[in-house]
Amino acid sequence: MQAALTTAQPFTRRHPLPARAVKVAAVVAVHVLVISWFAHQAPMPLAVSQPRTIYASVINEPAPAPAAAPQPPAAPVTPPPPTPVARPQPKPVAKAPAPRHVAVPTPAPAPVPAVASAAPTPAPAAAPVPAPPPAPPKTITHGVEYVRAPEPQYPDRDREDGNEGTVILRVLVDETGRPGRIDVVRSSGFGSLDEAGRAAARAAVFKPYREDGHALSVYVIVPLRFQLDS
Repeated sequence: MQAALTTAQPFTRRHPLPARAVKVAAVVAVHVLVISWFAHQAPMPLAVSQPRTIYASVINEPAPAPAAAPQPPAAPVTPPPPTPVARPQPKPVAKAPAPRHVAVPTPAPAPVPAVASAAPTPAPAAAPVPAPPPAPPKTITHGVEYVRAPEPQYPDRDREDGNEGTVILRVLVDETGRPGRIDVVRSSGFGSLDEAGRAAARAAVFKPYREDGHALSVYVIVPLRFQLDS
């Protein structure tokens, strides 16, 4: 206020103003000072809190069950008096008369009939033991002797085609030297040559094989070769 008054004094000296104007100026200066002071001393703006929504639900409590009405006490039951039971009187038992001893005649033993002794059953005769099967004929690979040697005939078709080969036969010779079963041990490669060899062995006559002076049936190995003249 004093500063405002000191600044206003020179104007009064130079240009005298009426007293009312001076008061108005003083009041305006005071208001300016107060407003500026409040502007510096104004508090910080308060943060506005957002309203929160609160949900409330009403829970209905179950109504209490009505208390059971008290039942009147049961009247005591008086048991009926026991009925007396009449016991049966035992009946008198008549005594049986004492047994009298009666003599019973002892029967005579029946005669045992004589049993005729059966004749002894003869023991069954022992079954004859079968003779063991004869041993298979042995096989002779060397020293085969002929009464008439096999003479194979060359088939014309194989001769024309130039087929050659050696067939090995196994011949069963009986006790008389006659050939029986003939098997092909190794083929010549041509069926016609094998058949020609078997036919030649079937027409041959062998010298009977003997052991200890007895003629035996034996297998003999007979190789037959088919070869063309060059």
